[in-house]
Amino acid sequence: MSSLRSALLWPDTEGGGSINLNFELFKNLRLLTNNFWSDGGGRYIFGQAPDFILRSTGAISLVHSGSTVTGLEANLGKAMPTLVYAYYGGVYIQRNTAFDANGTARIGYGYSGSPNSQNRTISEYTLGSNTTFWKDGKYGALNLMFQYSYLQRNPWFVAAGAPSDAHVHMGFVNLRYTLPGSAPTIK
Repeated sequence: MSSLRSALLWPDTEGGGSINLNFELFKNLRLLTNNFWSDGGGRYIFGQAPDFILRSTGAISLVHSGSTVTGLEANLGKAMPTLVYAYYGGVYIQRNTAFDANGTARIGYGYSGSPNSQNRTISEYTLGSNTTFWKDGKYGALNLMFQYSYLQRNPWFVAAGAPSDAHVHMGFVNLRYTLPGSAPTIK
């Protein structure tokens, strides 16, 4: 019993890593990238991948997953500063399957016949801008923001006659007033 409890609490193959970068390529042009790959860390990535499956023996089997959010940001203009950006976000969730206790039915993540909510990949492309009309420590700031995004997801299993993927185009407009003030000083 103690070895089963140990296997459930501390799987042998856990781990993950992250490589992130924020680098100014040229004056006012930045490259940003956040990358994460793990066994059992799906909850930390956008798209929320599962961390593990439970095998019929009660053993935990970690799900491999990885993600990136990478993009460029450019600061344009001095009189009316505008931030222009383009990002790509992607997630990959690896298949992890087993058989149930009777040894005939598949269980886990991404098996043939699984729900179409078990994603293999999610991709999102985003373009946008953030223009500051005015900014004053005494009166606040006024910004106008535009954003366009295209999102696509691909499940591991697609039932006959069902679409092979899901996608959506999204647009956002935001007029934002920021209250005046600053962070409190620490004494």
